[in-house]
Amino acid sequence: IFSLSRYWFKDLNCPFVNVYPLGNNFFSEKIIENSLDDNALTVISANVFGLELQKFLLRYINQPFLKEKKIFFKLHPNQFHDKEYYESGIKLYQNIKVITNEYSVAGLLANSKMLLTIESTVVYEALQAGKKVLLLKEDNDITRHKDLASNSNVYWISDKESLSSALNSNIIISPVEFFSPFNEQV
Repeated sequence: IFSLSRYWFKDLNCPFVNVYPLGNNFFSEKIIENSLDDNALTVISANVFGLELQKFLLRYINQPFLKEKKIFFKLHPNQFHDKEYYESGIKLYQNIKVITNEYSVAGLLANSKMLLTIESTVVYEALQAGKKVLLLKEDNDITRHKDLASNSNVYWISDKESLSSALNSNIIISPVEFFSPFNEQV
């Protein structure tokens, strides 16, 4: 099995299988900071989580800790046709911008300090780039991304207090490597 780094198979028992951390130059590239707003938040949506993420944001958008924050609400490609629907739900809030393919995920991470989602592989990209990750607990379920339970830059949020605390916390330098550079020797 070829993998993106040693991380993905560190806790997996595959007897009689060789795992080779081959790496990948696309995901391992360092994200160059390009932030126009040091406190920007990127929300990574998906068709099964989009409405819940939007509802959660709008519940607290008028709170001081979120009201002035620049927010990029990135739709999954299978949601691009719903852009107008999401824009109509947030049209009263100038600080939220709905994104389809105007920016890449790497571009959004370069312009953000933190990420909010429920479940996404972008979580690992954000952590490797030194960003804070806020995971919205769905029905108090934290089994998604449970491999990140001990990561100090991951926050499970469910209410105003946990959201405020996560947004105001400091990023802790964490040398976890989810994506290694391509290793042609492997």
